[in-house]
Amino acid sequence: MVCQDLPDYSRKVIIEYTGGFMGLEELATRLGFIAPFDLQGNVVMMEDFETEETEWGFTAVGGTTAAARQSRHKFSGNWAIELFVDNVAGAVADVHRHIYYPGAVKCGLFCRVKFDKNASIMRFGAEFWNGTHRFNPICEYNRVTTTLSIFDDTLSQVTVDAALEIARNDLIWVPWLIIFDLSTGLWDRIRFGDMEYDRSANVLVNGAVVRAKYGWLGVAALDVAGAGFTCYTDDIVLVRNVP
Repeated sequence: MVCQDLPDYSRKVIIEYTGGFMGLEELATRLGFIAPFDLQGNVVMMEDFETEETEWGFTAVGGTTAAARQSRHKFSGNWAIELFVDNVAGAVADVHRHIYYPGAVKCGLFCRVKFDKNASIMRFGAEFWNGTHRFNPICEYNRVTTTLSIFDDTLSQVTVDAALEIARNDLIWVPWLIIFDLSTGLWDRIRFGDMEYDRSANVLVNGAVVRAKYGWLGVAALDVAGAGFTCYTDDIVLVRNVP
């Protein structure tokens, strides 16, 4: 075997590529990743309800109100959760899950919701205990008043958008993202549909209570319009260390 070196009049050139791996987010999406491709952070939990919902609990209060896993309407896969709220005062249906405390970091909580034309109120949020304090990032959309709001440390609803008309026709999947900081106790931003809002000046609902570290998250439907309605939810994702 004859080994040949580079000619005397040439030199070895090393090319380094620093542009990153472009397109991996699209590839992940096409392969069935249930989070939106631009959701940053480390995934703590993802749920598309494709298997038995043993980790999830359901609440159904008022008349024939019901909450259950179903396969007729879904965003990904073959299953999603149906929350039917009867036309009864105080009726509420929700799906929720207990989870470990993700740490004193900025977190993102994502889901998709789909609702019919009679929809009134939907809430999306969580509760986290760090050992000495609890924090409740909770966001609400009232389709009757077209109002998107959050709850702050005074336990008051703070209007984010008073004229948010979303999903003109019923039964359209809407992405919903809330980002909050458990290290500062502040909201960060809200995304509902194609709208995004900076809420970094608002303080999360909180309280000084000694309790073991703990987490809870869920999606709820509440009837206040007097018509009853059905809401669906799918693809719930929790991430930590959001930039």
